[in-house]
Amino acid sequence: MRKLLCLGFFLLSISWAQSLLEQMQSTLDDGYYAVAAQVLGPELVADSSFSENAEAHYLYANALFLTSNIADARAQLDQAISLSSTSLARYDHLNGLLYAAEGRFSQALETLRVTFEKSADYETAMDWGRIAWQAGNLDEALEAFGKAAETSQGQKELWPFLNRGRILKDQANFDGALEAFNQAIEVFSANDASVGDLPSPGYVEAFYQLGTVYEALGNVQEARLNYESAITIGANYPLAVQALERLGN
Repeated sequence: MRKLLCLGFFLLSISWAQSLLEQMQSTLDDGYYAVAAQVLGPELVADSSFSENAEAHYLYANALFLTSNIADARAQLDQAISLSSTSLARYDHLNGLLYAAEGRFSQALETLRVTFEKSADYETAMDWGRIAWQAGNLDEALEAFGKAAETSQGQKELWPFLNRGRILKDQANFDGALEAFNQAIEVFSANDASVGDLPSPGYVEAFYQLGTVYEALGNVQEARLNYESAITIGANYPLAVQALERLGN
C-alpha cells in the first residue's frame, strides 16, 4: 500500500509539472503575454520543481521578451541555455532576437544565420531578414528573405517575396522588384483558401507596390491597372486611391 501511495504521489507530481508547463505554453500561444510574464512565469520558475528546468526559464524568457522586458528576458534565457544539455534552435532564435533588442546587431545576425542553417525554420529566416533590414544590411536581408521563401512554409507565404520587392524597389532595382511583387501575388493566389473574407493585406499591397514601380518606370497604364486592382480587392485601399488621384483619375 505504501508503495502504491508513493507511486501515486510521483505520478501526480509529474502531471502537475506537465500541466504548469502546458499552461504557460498555452497562455503564450493564445497571446496573453502579460499574464505569462507577470503571473504564470514568476510562479513557474519559483516552484521548486522548475528552478532547474530549462524549458520553464525559456518560456518565461519568451514572455518577458514579448512584453519588452529585455533585461529580465536575457537573464532567464541565459539560465535556460546554461541548464539545457543540448543547443536548441528555439533558444538560439530567441537569443538572436534579444541581441537585436539590446542593439547588438552583429551578434544577432550571426546567431540567426547559424540558427537558420541548423533548423531551416521559416520564422527564423524572416526575423533574420527583418533585423538585417533594420540594421541597414540590405544584401543580407535579401539573402535571408530568399532563404525564407525556400522553406516549406515560405513557399506558401507571400511575405518573403513582398519584403524582397520593397528592398529592391528602394534600391531602384525595378526589374527585380517587379519580379518579387509578382511572385508574392502568384504565391498568395496559389495557396489562399479563404472564401468571402478580405484577402491578406500583403496581397493588396503587392498590387499597390507594382503600381508604384510601373509609375516610377513611366508606364502609367500599368501603374493605373495595378492601383485599380489594389482598390478593388482591398476595399478602397487608401494609398492606391491617392495614387490614382495623383495620376489624374
